[in-house]
Amino acid sequence: MTDKGGHWGTDKSDELLDVLVAPGGRLVFAGYEHGSLDASVPPEGDALGVIWTVAPGSPIPTYQLLNLPGSAEVVEALTLQPGTNALHFAARTTGAFPGFKSGGRYDVVVGDVGPDGKLRVRYQGGSEHPQHPTRLTFDPAGDLVVAGYDDDTIDVNYLAREEDPFVLKLHAGEDGALQASWWNHDDTDGSDQVLGLGVGSDGAVYVSGGVLSGAQDGPFLRKLDAQGQALWNRRVTPTGFDMIAAVHVLPGGDLLVAGSTFHQLGEHAYGQQDAFVQRRDGATGEVRWTTQLGTDDSDWVTDLAVDPVDGSIVVVGETPGTFDPAKPNAGEFDVFLARLSADGQVRATQQWGSAGDDHPAAVAVDPCGRAFIVGYTTGDLAGPSRGSRDAFVLFTETTRT
Repeated sequence: MTDKGGHWGTDKSDELLDVLVAPGGRLVFAGYEHGSLDASVPPEGDALGVIWTVAPGSPIPTYQLLNLPGSAEVVEALTLQPGTNALHFAARTTGAFPGFKSGGRYDVVVGDVGPDGKLRVRYQGGSEHPQHPTRLTFDPAGDLVVAGYDDDTIDVNYLAREEDPFVLKLHAGEDGALQASWWNHDDTDGSDQVLGLGVGSDGAVYVSGGVLSGAQDGPFLRKLDAQGQALWNRRVTPTGFDMIAAVHVLPGGDLLVAGSTFHQLGEHAYGQQDAFVQRRDGATGEVRWTTQLGTDDSDWVTDLAVDPVDGSIVVVGETPGTFDPAKPNAGEFDVFLARLSADGQVRATQQWGSAGDDHPAAVAVDPCGRAFIVGYTTGDLAGPSRGSRDAFVLFTETTRT
């Protein structure tokens, strides 16, 4: 790894799916390696869940595996426990960890780093449908909240069940094991994904995503109370190809959401599908302001982060277009980053690309204003291509203006 980033891969598929900045400037990355994409719900084969930690000034990450022989594991999301800064993770597995039973296909797995410094599984749960956790965070009571969706269920050669969203709350029992307090699961007639998660100071849970098909298709923002009961649902557009990928709860209780739309939500529309950021009232979900930005092509947002010092907003995504005409798109989909002021004014954009597909999964911002982007590439984004998908990290200099 260099001061600009890094690129890793095996002869199979490798992805980084989340990143966080830990105390002391440590960077923590999560994902998988050595997976097979030749499956209805990838990765399969002997995919290995991985967590990498990079200390300041060190070019070499430390490496931890979440792995059961003969099964596939993927680490999807990371979070730090308030007060202790203990690292926790959400993952999925096709196997069964010691002390647990497999629910069926892919199960939700939640764990932490134990006293011995090794990854420790504290919860596994699932059903006959493949679970796909996407976000993890703590609530004010110290319980863990997991959000995600069930992947499509394919039986032999037909679609038996489409994607359905879920939110799961876990609390620690007296023995330290995590137990489900509630599991909010929507069995709808369409295809639904939850990609964003935030928790308010009162324990309210906010999730965002999209209904991809059905009578109520379109991107959504939903609020649940601390017991998992629905309080409201805001449908942003009536288009199933639109999505709200991320939600962030601000200190005063307002929300920031970021996503993609074919509609004009801000002052201008720029291309086919644009990126957008909204600030919304956390109590009602009503819009306070909207910023829309994009190229003349389709721009797809994947994550949002907030600068911990000045409150500016960093959004990442992928585009087949170009934000700067002097720097044309390098291939299929390029990575883009947009920096907005705390009140939604676009300050800067950056773009990186290879001849392949460059997909950013997550972004984090450190106290110096530097952004760290992780994802996968099928090209030579930050080094030579090694397999079908290679994991990458991109570092920016401070993106403050």
